[in-house]
Amino acid sequence: MPVPDALDIRKPLLEVFRDEAPHSFSINEIIEMVAASMGENLEEMSSTEKTALRNNINEAKSYLRNKKLLSHPSRNTYMITRAGADLLATNPEFIDDDCFNKPEPEPEPVAEIPVDFAEQEFLDAPEEVVPEVVESGEIEEPVEEEAEEFFDSDDPIDTEEELAELNEPEPLPEMDTEIAEEPEPPQPVEPEPVHVPEPEPTPAPEPQPVKNSESLGDIEEVLANFNERLAEQVLEKVAAINQDMFCALVMDLLSKMGYRAFQNARYTNEAEGSDLIHGVILENKAGMTPIYIQARKLSPSKTVGKSDMLEFVDALADKGGKGMFATTGSFSEQAEICARDERIMLLDGKKLASLMIANNFCVNTEKIFELKAIDTDSFGEYEN
Repeated sequence: MPVPDALDIRKPLLEVFRDEAPHSFSINEIIEMVAASMGENLEEMSSTEKTALRNNINEAKSYLRNKKLLSHPSRNTYMITRAGADLLATNPEFIDDDCFNKPEPEPEPVAEIPVDFAEQEFLDAPEEVVPEVVESGEIEEPVEEEAEEFFDSDDPIDTEEELAELNEPEPLPEMDTEIAEEPEPPQPVEPEPVHVPEPEPTPAPEPQPVKNSESLGDIEEVLANFNERLAEQVLEKVAAINQDMFCALVMDLLSKMGYRAFQNARYTNEAEGSDLIHGVILENKAGMTPIYIQARKLSPSKTVGKSDMLEFVDALADKGGKGMFATTGSFSEQAEICARDERIMLLDGKKLASLMIANNFCVNTEKIFELKAIDTDSFGEYEN
């Protein structure tokens, strides 16, 4: 049965998010919805065809994100963009580069309204001053305003006698010839001196000794918060890879931690006859006890339930070894109880990211800080 390629999957995958709401679908849910939309029957597909379909869906998702048709607003959450909704409204046969290279339509030319020559001449003529019409019906010509006269009388002053009368000053009123004695000015009163006490000197604070234990505690708290944020980033990166690469990552991490891995440890599912066993390792480099691994990549918000754990227990029934269940999600309480009864080691997403940081796996050391303290033995040589 031919597996749909990434080009055919792009449009059905975008239609999954047509409602323009954010969704946190798992990859298995996406596969079921896309297969149902394209009329594919997952039950008739082999494991190889399912893996190829999963890879093609991841490739289609990357294309839609690069073309800004699908957004990633938060971790493990996707939703369609406005450009993606507009593109689906055109109902294209396929979503490819031709959908984005369509030339924009040229704007239609605006028709010019013809102007009559006489009307244009009237519009271009200079503005004229129209004289004001009074109540008598006669046109009153504009008259320049005369300057206000300085004198109130209309008759001019011609004689020298009249000029002299105008210029003669008025007599001053008679004043009392007796000179009043000036009062003596008040004598200034000297204020009594006020005694201000001098402030007592404030003793300088004694230097407090540095408590190395408190400083170390603060640094450890900052380092713990930094590693917690780093673990979230590492888990987000791990959850973005496909299932096959996640199996390879788990086997390589366990090998770096000291477990002995077979050369074909990543490809044992066909040899073991079960899709639930993805690898086999030895308990340590010297021991011979086999440990059968199931590495299941899930969304970090998803949970492995009791039924999934019982299926893994049945796959280990005739193996005669131990089991380890690794996932990017988490385990339910019932799944943890079942694993503890069957002596199956559990590795959830948070613990997986912490082990990667502790073993310098897929992380680098940015900077090393030195924390120093007083050497009391050296100071003891100089003390009395």
